[in-house]
Formats: sequence, C-alpha cells, structure tokens
Amino acid sequence: MKRDQQQNRGTDHTKMHHEHGAILIGMEEHDHHRMMIQDFRKRFWISTLITIPILLFSPMIQDFFGYKLLLPGNSYFLFALSSIVYFLGGWPFLKGFLNEIKKNRAWHDDTHIYGYQCSLCL
Repeated sequence: MKRDQQQNRGTDHTKMHHEHGAILIGMEEHDHHRMMIQDFRKRFWISTLITIPILLFSPMIQDFFGYKLLLPGNSYFLFALSSIVYFLGGWPFLKGFLNEIKKNRAWHDDTHIYGYQCSLCL
C-alpha cells in the first residue's frame, strides 16, 4: 500500500478539487498544507525557546521559586522578548485578521484572533 493511501486511509484526494478564487487546487493543496504545518511547527518551537528566558527572568516566577535573577532593564528585556513571541507565534492569525478587515469581513476571523490573544493571557 502506498504511503499516501496509508495516511489517508484509502481516501482518493486526486478527485477532490477545491475552488479558491480562480485557481483549482488538486494535489498542489497537499504541498501547501504541508508547508503550513512546517511553518506552524517552526513558529511553535522558536516561540517556545524564546519563552524560556521570559520565564527565567519573570519576577512572578522568581518569587514563586524563590530566586532572584535580574538584568539591567529587566522589564524592557521581557517586553521585547514577549513581543517577539506574540508577533512570531501569532502572525498567521494576525495576518488573516488584517486581510478580513481589508475585505470588510472582520467577523470571520475575529474568533481566531480573540482566541489567540486569550491563550496568551493564560
């Protein structure tokens, strides 16, 4: 059995065509989805790595674990790293939201961007 058939459990995607504007997408869509998944993974791991120093230098975490590790301008350092995590990790959601606003269809992606922002608050 082919690898694709094993992954798709026998579903024949060659006959599936989706209308995206004027472009019919067949097998090319699978490459696009694979690239999107790779992009999300890359963003996730980079954001996770940048989160480690954010946690180490965070005053709340330091108080909780009972250690002190401060840098000169600690709050600016934390703000800069947190901003990188926010925009790097959330760029696909932010970009989609901005595209929806440009098309006057902001309600479609509002829930995604709101969910992303709420998840960062947790």
